[in-house]
Parts: sequence; structure tokens; C-alpha cells
Amino acid sequence: MLLKVFSLNNIGSQVLGVGLMLGLSISTVTLSGANASTILLQADFNDLVTPETEDPRMRFSTIVGEGTPLGNSGFTILSGSVNALDETFELVPGSQIAPGQGKIVDVAGEPPEGGAITSTTFSFQAGESFELEFKLFPWQDSFFGESARMRVSFGDLFDEIFTLRFDDPMQTITRSFEASFDGEANLIFDPRNQGNPRVDVAPFIDDVILTQTRVPEPSSLASLGILAGLGLLKWRYFSKH
Repeated sequence: MLLKVFSLNNIGSQVLGVGLMLGLSISTVTLSGANASTILLQADFNDLVTPETEDPRMRFSTIVGEGTPLGNSGFTILSGSVNALDETFELVPGSQIAPGQGKIVDVAGEPPEGGAITSTTFSFQAGESFELEFKLFPWQDSFFGESARMRVSFGDLFDEIFTLRFDDPMQTITRSFEASFDGEANLIFDPRNQGNPRVDVAPFIDDVILTQTRVPEPSSLASLGILAGLGLLKWRYFSKH
């Protein structure tokens, strides 16, 4: 069997030609190809170094200084300091903070200044969409208050405050948002000024993934409702001539 393959543009041109030949009025519709998704940022923080010590409350390291990178995560410190925690870190004796998760990040860091982190800058165009996913772990010590808050933002496209009680389970957060204009933005995790009981109290984070979906330029094609009929008319026309 011999197959002949036509592109959508070729089919559209032939259909339009046949329509004109037969005196038909043809409207056009807009079709879009498959969306192209790109992972802009994927951070599990597992390359951060924490000390191996018998005391589980000391299985963390502090990273200090604005602009200091958090390993290869794509994040840098926006303010203050940040703590890298081992999964076996215990704030409450006998209760590991995040078993099976590898390394996680305490964005609030250490006193006297609260911490915050920011990603590199990403460009976007109107019509592009994003999906953000990350994990939140509660600050476990109720002595400093029953809940803690984290503000997560991506420029003017996304801005939300998340609250976890000290006894809440780990949460996987997923959010989708779309750009209505061209611009640039950074992904920021910032627990400062959120009413937390201390500057170094905030939910912990892990496994941050930011995905961008680009919509390709649309192409014009003859109305699909009459495509099959015109193909039949074309075959009949040429078979008679």
C-alpha cells in the first residue's frame, strides 16, 4: 500500500483551492500544536552538606549571606541565613523531621534576622502558563506557637501565604497560574513579616519544581466541519475530468 503524507498547511491549501474551484465559501479556524513544557527549576537540596553527629538536634548547617547559593538548587539567599536540615534532624526528641526526604531547608534560618530565598530570574510571555509544586513541613515545637507562615510568590503572577500548625503532616502544594503580559519574575520563599512567633520559625521546604508551558504560534486551517466533504467533492470532480 502506498501512503502519501500531507502536512496540515498543505491540506489546508488544497482544501481552500478546491473550495474556490467549486465556488464554495470557506471559513478558517485556528489550531494549535502540542504545548511545549520546560522545567525551569527543580530543587531537592540533597547536595547541601549537614554534619554527621550523634546529637540529632545538631544535624543541620547554616548558610549565611545575601546572594549565597544553596548548592546547585538554583536558589540564593535573599536575606539573613538559611538552615540545611538532614532528614534525621529532630526538633522534638524521638521524632525525625522528614524521614526519607533527604535534605530539606529551613528558610527562616537563625536570629537575629529572618531568612528568605530567591530563584534566578525567569522571563515569560503573555499566554504562557506555569505549574509550581513544593513540599511544606511544619515547625514541630509548639512552645513557639501553634502555627507558622510562609509567603511564596512569583512576581505578579502568583502570591500566596501558607500556614502550617506545629502538628500538621507534610503537605505537597501544587499551584497553576498564567501570564497575561510579558515580563520577568523570581520564585521567592519568604517567611519574614508573617506573624511567626520568632524570626527563625517558619515551615520547612523541599522538592521545589517550577514548570513553564509555552503555547506555539497557531496555524490556520480550513474549517474541520467541511474538510471531509470537500475531500469527497474534490475526488468526484477530478474523477469526472
